[in-house]
Amino acid sequence: LMVDTPPTVSPDATLETVVSSLESSHQQRVVVIDENRRAVGIISDGDILRRSQDRDYPGLLDRLRNMIAGSSSAPVMQLSPSETAADLMTSPCITIDVDTRLDEALRCMLRHQIKRLHVVDEQQRLIGFLGRASLLNGLAGQMNHREES
Repeated sequence: LMVDTPPTVSPDATLETVVSSLESSHQQRVVVIDENRRAVGIISDGDILRRSQDRDYPGLLDRLRNMIAGSSSAPVMQLSPSETAADLMTSPCITIDVDTRLDEALRCMLRHQIKRLHVVDEQQRLIGFLGRASLLNGLAGQMNHREES
């Protein structure tokens, strides 16, 4: 059920790199990973609007608006090179193990009031993310399977 290609950046990625990653992934969030591929934080479009020094810069607002609307536009002026992913991220990043049961994953989403969980392997390395819609579809499929049995 998980998406196995979450967009990622390193903690020292610039604001321009973060926004470019958001634009190319169409996920409206990017996971910040360390050198061992462990999730250390997450950056959403909302995090950028709340934390970025460039939040009032029209070029950034235009890019985020286009990204949310799903339209493509030519990149506007480069964004601040002084801000990094570490400055913008929400940490810790909420993760689940790859073998977590779906009902447990749903409880985790509800407890943390989030729409996506990041899935990690035995070494806590990021391997994907599980979105709310996929999770609910998986739970519905389990319920239908039980009713048919």
